[in-house]
Order: sequence, then C-alpha cells, then structure tokens
Amino acid sequence: MVACISESAFQMVKHSFSRAVHLNLAMGFSKGFALLIITLIVLMQVASSVALLVPTIYHTTGSIAPSVALAAMIWMEAAVFGDAMDKVFVVRCAALTATATMTALFRFDRQARNSAQQLPTSGTLLNVEAYVRKACTAARTGLIFPPLAIGTMTWVLYANPFWRSHGIIYEWYRGRFQAGFALASLLFLIGGQDTRAAVWTMELSLKVGDRIEQFVDWLLRRKDRLLGQVSPHRPLGRKKSL
Repeated sequence: MVACISESAFQMVKHSFSRAVHLNLAMGFSKGFALLIITLIVLMQVASSVALLVPTIYHTTGSIAPSVALAAMIWMEAAVFGDAMDKVFVVRCAALTATATMTALFRFDRQARNSAQQLPTSGTLLNVEAYVRKACTAARTGLIFPPLAIGTMTWVLYANPFWRSHGIIYEWYRGRFQAGFALASLLFLIGGQDTRAAVWTMELSLKVGDRIEQFVDWLLRRKDRLLGQVSPHRPLGRKKSL
C-alpha cells in the first residue's frame, strides 16, 4: 500500500505544474491554489504512510487516524485528477481504501493492548476484528491469498512495465500496475487475518512431502523392474519417520 501511495505521490510532484494547469482549466482555480492543493495531498499521504510504518508513531496516535487520512487523500486525489469511468482506477482506489481500513483495524492486536493497559476488552471494534478473523480462518485465507497475491504482483511486474513505456501506453500500464499492487496488498492483509495459517501451511507441506516421497519410491521401483535389478533397500514410505 505504501509503495502504491509513494509512487503516486512521486508522479504528482513530478507533474505538479501540468496538473496545476489542469485544475486551472477544469475547475477555474488559480495555479497557485492548485499547487497548494497538490502539496496538501502529497504531504498528507506521506505523513499518513510514515505514521503507519513507524511503531513509535502509530503506538502513540493509533492506526485509525492515519488510515482515515490516507483513505481521504486517496479519494480527494481521485475526485481532483481521477476518472470515475476508468474501471482500473476505481479498482485501485477501492482496494487501497479497503487496505487502509484493514490496517486501521489490524495494525496491532487491540485486545492484547487493552489488556496490557487494563482497559475494557469489549467493544464494537473488537467484535468486528473477531468476526473478520473467524471468517478468514474458516475460509483458510492464509493458505490461499498470499500465493495469489504473489502471483498478482509477479503478473503486474511482468505484464505492465510502465517504466519502459511512453505516452498513452505509459498511462495504461501504470494504471494497471497501481491497481494490481493495491489488490495484492489487500490480499496479503486478508490472508494475514487467518489465525491458523501456520497450521494449514504445515499440513499442506506434510501432504506434499508425502506425495513427493511416494512418487520417488514409485520411480525407484519402476527403475529396478525395467533394469532387472533387485534393490537391497526397500522404500519405507510413511514409516521412515519412525
């Protein structure tokens, strides 16, 4: 999420004067006031991103205020410079907003923090967290979503090299790149709410290991039959762990 926001802020600073001209023509703002709006959006995005990344800050301010500010700046940028008819752009904004919302809820264990500070552990936010984690655990998102997010990021990097493009192709690739990375960040966060992700991963790795071991044993037995050889060692299969 921060990577998407940082790249967007860089582009806004890089093309700030041309965007100020756009605001001047589209909305009638003076170029100075348009530059002030652009500066405000960039500073708020950078400050919110830093606040969510630095533990000293988000443990002091909490994660809700920076996340709300970040989501507000995303939609302010969309209202000023975006295109509501562009589906890729809308996906990007929606995914980043959902990611900021989940970051506000799950940046740290609120129940453990309340217990440490001897605060009441009941409340709407805790109920929402418990419901979301229960749903994610039931759906095994920790097993499915992280590989899906990695695949999405790989596709985005391979299929949308906007840094090597120019003109309208540059804008097309960059829009899909931003949307793909925003969606991947959301998938990672949803997968992280699975409280039994480590158990699912361990069970899957054991099953895959057993299948590979059985396949290797089958290959060795077939090799012995084809060559007319009798191996002095018999494959033990699942009992080998004993």
